[in-house]
Amino acid sequence: MSSPPRNKNEGDSTLLSQTKKGALGMGKKMKEKRQDYILPSESDDTGIDSQGSSWTLSSVGTGNWTMATIGTNATTDSAYLETILRGDDLNYVKQKYGNLSIVMSVLQLFFLTMLLALCGFAPIMINPAIGPYPDALSVAGATNSYAILRQFQVWRLITTPLLSAGVLHFLCIVGIQLELGAFFEREWGSRSWFIIYMSSAVGCALCDCAFNPNGVSVGGSGPLIGLFGAKIGELIMLMSFRTVDSYLVDGLHQLFAMLFTVFFVSLLTFFPYVEPGGHFGGFITGFITGMILFSSRIKHRREQKIWFICALILGVVSLVFLLIYIIKSEPNEDLAEVCEYYENMHPENYDCQCAL
Repeated sequence: MSSPPRNKNEGDSTLLSQTKKGALGMGKKMKEKRQDYILPSESDDTGIDSQGSSWTLSSVGTGNWTMATIGTNATTDSAYLETILRGDDLNYVKQKYGNLSIVMSVLQLFFLTMLLALCGFAPIMINPAIGPYPDALSVAGATNSYAILRQFQVWRLITTPLLSAGVLHFLCIVGIQLELGAFFEREWGSRSWFIIYMSSAVGCALCDCAFNPNGVSVGGSGPLIGLFGAKIGELIMLMSFRTVDSYLVDGLHQLFAMLFTVFFVSLLTFFPYVEPGGHFGGFITGFITGMILFSSRIKHRREQKIWFICALILGVVSLVFLLIYIIKSEPNEDLAEVCEYYENMHPENYDCQCAL
């Protein structure tokens, strides 16, 4: 491979040619007309400080799939670009790993293991997801509309995404979170990912309070579907406006793929204590948050303001409707004693002996 480029313009052309040459050489079935684009950043035109950098190109070829990674360690703020190639499809990421996705998965595993160790498994008739009793979920911080709206336990808005309904629900969440969720974090950066994730968690919990005032629910999959909402908002923006990092390839295909994935994730509401209202709230909140966060990438200032204002209007309208539903909702007062509430619902199979 040729020596590192010495200036910005030379670095741009050299990096493009090296990437194209390396990618074509590694994939036998790769199209020769393929073009590679460099994701820009605030530092320069290429997104990488090319002077003094050391370029490395590694690949794993499996049929039509080839993965090329280009990195630089010229500064302390190391930049990484990873291009996953399949024909003409391109994806770019800002960081090597989805660290927060891993952290959230570990925390969810910890909470589930703790609940099962202290409270045991509920009978299948009570929790078909192979998990703990609902009163244990409530004590651990699940969404309880009476506790949040009447006892003002707002901390539950933060703890509910750490909980899953059971082993089966947990496996589904983590499988998606460590694959697609982690890729979104690598693509957007940990800060944007965290903002979208936590805002979607709050939106999920509030919608659970509004649409499910008579039960306990968990929010492990609500913020996850919010990430897909943000991604769909990003794709619509890239298809509608010219952006400073215009690298979208086959946006319509990606949009339909995301919609199909959202449909698949929405099927998790068939698990007990996972409410469709929470998924809806998480999706809408993630979509709006993504519109706001990614609006700065629109190239023309006028179009940027239009997209941002549309996001604010949609957010205000959604918040007004949500507040109306919350005000009209009447949480069941029996949820103040969750164990007795569910024991009355399942008089023969319920056990209120949780050690929490």
